Amino acid sequence: MTDYHGACKSGSRIENLVWKKLKGFGYTIITTQKDVAQYHGFQLTKGGNVKRKDVPFCREYLEGRRKLPIPPNKGYDKFKENFLSDGFSPELNVLFEIKGGLIDGTTDEKIMADIGKIKDGVYGDYHLFYIFQGIMEENQWTHKFIFDLNELKESGNIYAQTVTVLMFSELTKETLEEICPLT
Repeated sequence: MTDYHGACKSGSRIENLVWKKLKGFGYTIITTQKDVAQYHGFQLTKGGNVKRKDVPFCREYLEGRRKLPIPPNKGYDKFKENFLSDGFSPELNVLFEIKGGLIDGTTDEKIMADIGKIKDGVYGDYHLFYIFQGIMEENQWTHKFIFDLNELKESGNIYAQTVTVLMFSELTKETLEEICPLT
């Protein structure tokens, strides 16, 4: 995929900022098969890759946590690939979606598409932390997203009930543990 306007590069940079903060709080962040293997204590190859024998376990672990199935009968029949969450924390047992940046752009459209995915149950039964960073903390589309999410919650949508919006600038370990108490 060509990144003509830098959105992919910007998204990775923003995710890394969030992951660094969360890892600093002591949480594991899983985004890849290698992360799964390391979390479960599997030995990697000399080249730092997941051993072939462990790949099926790692793939299965990512199903529903990172790789999200397309719900049937919700108008997604033309979609060829699964959706991906930005990451998963096993300690908190939550999925993450992270939106941020330094300028307005494609993130605006993406967050509004995510309202539909939340409504349709794409994120499943996991708690979802939707984290806004940078300019997106005050963006007009962020406020529209929060408004629409609250309407979904008030209408009784079961999937919306497990979504928590957080601003990166206000993110603390205490806040996370208050929302998802560790057992």
